[in-house]
Amino acid sequence: MASLMLKNNRLTVAVREKGAELFSLVDHARQRELMWRGDPDVWAGTAPILFPVVGRLKNAGYHHDGHWYAMRKHGFASKRQFSLLNADDESLTLTLQADEDTRQLYPFDFRLQVTFRLERDTLSVLYRVENHGEGGMPFSLGSHPAFALPGETMAASDSYLEFECHEQGECYHLEGDLLGENPEPLTMAGRRLQLGEDTFARDALILKNIRSRKIGLFAGGECLLEFDTGGAPHVGIWAKPNAPYVCIEPWLSTDDTPSAPSELAEKPGFITLQPGEVSENGYRIRCP
Repeated sequence: MASLMLKNNRLTVAVREKGAELFSLVDHARQRELMWRGDPDVWAGTAPILFPVVGRLKNAGYHHDGHWYAMRKHGFASKRQFSLLNADDESLTLTLQADEDTRQLYPFDFRLQVTFRLERDTLSVLYRVENHGEGGMPFSLGSHPAFALPGETMAASDSYLEFECHEQGECYHLEGDLLGENPEPLTMAGRRLQLGEDTFARDALILKNIRSRKIGLFAGGECLLEFDTGGAPHVGIWAKPNAPYVCIEPWLSTDDTPSAPSELAEKPGFITLQPGEVSENGYRIRCP
């Protein structure tokens, strides 16, 4: 599978052209691979891009302009081949354009650019969404990077997440294929969320309207990385139960709830770009 690389004195980055998916981030100072290995027997992903929807939609699709469109969980960008737009010693930019196949699922003339940039101890990932069509274009976007934990299980990794701010002490869970409408208590010790064997027994922990922008990932008392959400309003935390990785996922929107509207433009968190408009957001990973 075709891949692209960036390297400086501290980090080496590798990205697949399929899905513009980050699959390796090596910290040379600590001789450590930070990304999950994508084991297909556990979970094959490493950092899929969620576009033009995040999570599942009610009835597995949506209405727009009087028509019904089917849409898979997390959209289609992760399954598409991106093209390399430009590259230099510090950055790579890949792009995905609307075509006949995407218009069957999402009837808009979009352009999605993903730029990976290295600067000293930090990898920045920037998304640029452009509307090249003649009408409003509703979309959402999210990231799904998975970070490796030491050891063979999550319980053995002695790991936790430390949030920049005190969070609300509650989260949302999936109920069947959709998001529950009522929050449930989230057990935290101050700003820390311990990761263990049962943390994800009920699938993802979804934190809405998160206060923190930065989240540290620690294992064995050591900070493996600092994750900057880019100011995304929601964050999903997920892994297969007791697997040796954790996903920190900044999202513009969440899975639909049972009461979510079927019109795409009316779904909470979706952005509607007018013709010629552009939206940018992204995240950063810093190695301390």
